[in-house]
Amino acid sequence: MLAPNCCKTVVGDSFGDGSLTGWTQVAGSWTESSGVLTTSSTDAVIVNDTAHAGGGGTRQSVRAQVKAAATGTKLRLIVGYTDASNYLFAELEFLTDCATLSVGENNAGTPSLLATIDLGYLPLSTFHELTVCFDPEIAEPFQAAHLAAHLKSAAEKTFSVEGVPAVAGGSQAGAGTGDAVGGTVTFDDWEFLDREADSCCCPDCTASPSCTLATDDFNRSNGSVATTGCLWTEVSGTWTISSNQLKTTGTGGLIVHKQTHTNRLKITAGVKLPANGDKARVLLGYKASDGSYWAVELEAGATCGKIKLVRFSGSDTTLGQFTVEAPGLGAGAYHLVQLCYLFNLQQLVALVTVSGGGTFGHHADGVNMNVSDPQAGFATSSGSGDFFFEDFTLQKHKHKLDPACPCCCPPDCETFSDGFGDGSIDCRWTQDAGSWTESGSTISTSSASARLISKAGWSGLRRDGLGPAPATTVEATFQSATYGAEATAIVDYKDASNFKFARVKLASDANETTPGTLTIWQRSGGSNTQLDSENVPGLLVDLPITFRVCYAAGRLQATCKTRLVDATAADHGGKQAGIGTGTGGATILFDSVVISHHQYEDVNCAFCAGGANDAPVITTNPITTATECVLYQYAPLHRDYEDDPVIWCLVIWPTGMVIDALTGVVSWVPSDSQAGNHTVKIAVRSRHDGLLLDCDHYQQQTEQQYTITVAEGC
Repeated sequence: MLAPNCCKTVVGDSFGDGSLTGWTQVAGSWTESSGVLTTSSTDAVIVNDTAHAGGGGTRQSVRAQVKAAATGTKLRLIVGYTDASNYLFAELEFLTDCATLSVGENNAGTPSLLATIDLGYLPLSTFHELTVCFDPEIAEPFQAAHLAAHLKSAAEKTFSVEGVPAVAGGSQAGAGTGDAVGGTVTFDDWEFLDREADSCCCPDCTASPSCTLATDDFNRSNGSVATTGCLWTEVSGTWTISSNQLKTTGTGGLIVHKQTHTNRLKITAGVKLPANGDKARVLLGYKASDGSYWAVELEAGATCGKIKLVRFSGSDTTLGQFTVEAPGLGAGAYHLVQLCYLFNLQQLVALVTVSGGGTFGHHADGVNMNVSDPQAGFATSSGSGDFFFEDFTLQKHKHKLDPACPCCCPPDCETFSDGFGDGSIDCRWTQDAGSWTESGSTISTSSASARLISKAGWSGLRRDGLGPAPATTVEATFQSATYGAEATAIVDYKDASNFKFARVKLASDANETTPGTLTIWQRSGGSNTQLDSENVPGLLVDLPITFRVCYAAGRLQATCKTRLVDATAADHGGKQAGIGTGTGGATILFDSVVISHHQYEDVNCAFCAGGANDAPVITTNPITTATECVLYQYAPLHRDYEDDPVIWCLVIWPTGMVIDALTGVVSWVPSDSQAGNHTVKIAVRSRHDGLLLDCDHYQQQTEQQYTITVAEGC
């Protein structure tokens, strides 16, 4: 069922009338009988006589059930048909061990394929659902048009491929074959659609288009990769399928997927290393002519493993400023790897989630992946045992802000956190000054001016390429038994003489004769300069106290409870962050530290001005039934512990629904065509810094999503 107001059926044909009325046989011999359309001709073309009203400027989709009787067959769905020499198509080719899906164009009588993916084994004489979609408008930056094909196999697996055609595209659609046909080609339930709304997506107008270029779960019979499918090219080493895993033994193995990828790419896979000290790689940008590529390398370790970004071109070059230390990245267990390339920022990004929990990010700037037909895959670089890989997925992404394909990597924040529960100061930290001890679930020091600095660092680039540089935030929770004790959180750390920090100082006594303070400082050339200060009530001994410092683009902010300090500060170009103590030397116990690097101005990465306050909470359950032509109302209630001002907003709503921004009351009179289920999402949003509050400007929010079932009633 197509979503309303999304796709308009221009014409459909289930081929049940036994004639080809309404069709023009352009090439080849076509037959309609027994409820299907068939041909055994090569280079056959049949076009429906109905044209869509929008001409070449309207988004078009063609969908049909298709099957082939023999290997060596190429069948097509045609869209954007102008004449026999100019049209666009999706092509499904059945080979001996697998099938391929392509998009192509016939340009001035010369057919060519724009992009092709391998599908693995696809059964013959079985219907599969094939869709081709053409969008003549800009689909993503630097592209003038967009052609996509989607296949849903009989086994319910889905595949997608896309390309950029040069043909302008006409107003008719049809079906056809390529230059090889091994037997009868069959079409059923052919449907031609105008895709009128910007949000309308291919193939079914009810879900986002697939971001996936290729997948392989290796769920097939054990044996050689070469004889169990045609998805992979073994460049070096011996690779096999073993218990639904991809396996190779020893150093020097390299395998790449035949699907070429775009310059906005995300590759995801599981990696298991045989022994500590062994190294494996997930790679992209592979260039067949010289064997060069970019990769994230995992090295297993007994306590801490290592994550490194490398460029291989005859020899290795380490990318980025750091090798990331990752506790829990050991041998004998799968670790989830995500590797992404963002061409507009020339940035390579890796996220590794280790088997025991915890995600570690790494990145490199200045990566120019200007490669024709790049490929992705795996390699082994050190070790003698059995390496295993699983659940390979290759995705393209467009832009973080593009809702049609939000599969960017990494997430909006790179987050480094430590709850200090493992009893030792792990490999992620450097004791830059003072003596630190981790015990129980805290880390403590009695040293004055002590510093504990993260080994990992963060870039100064925003990954969406918009606006100022991103922010780094440190949020720390500490306590002390000594009045006047001081704790610090450090950002923009370049070296021991150049960084910025926020300092929380406890009150002088239980009566707060001298109140506690929150201050921010700039340290340059070894000298500290105070930039701003606020008194903070309630900073007493033996109480957990959370504070936050944030730095971005020359602006330093800090919050503690409801107090905010703010100042401009010259940039040191530091990439690291951490925690520390003041000059007093009292014992400080830190319970937790979270370091976040915000890639976008996004409320999910609470910006420093948001402070440590809680989001408002919706306390009521929605009303989920309504009737056509009858007023529906739902009056949600909320609670906000800081009593911040709030505004109510609609996030997802059916046509005609409104919300009172002050009270939150949702009102709607469903029309006589709105019977059925409707998704609604409301949000209550708040801020406590006194700045502009509306549905686009806020600091905290809580959303509530529900489905309203509308009964007929008009």
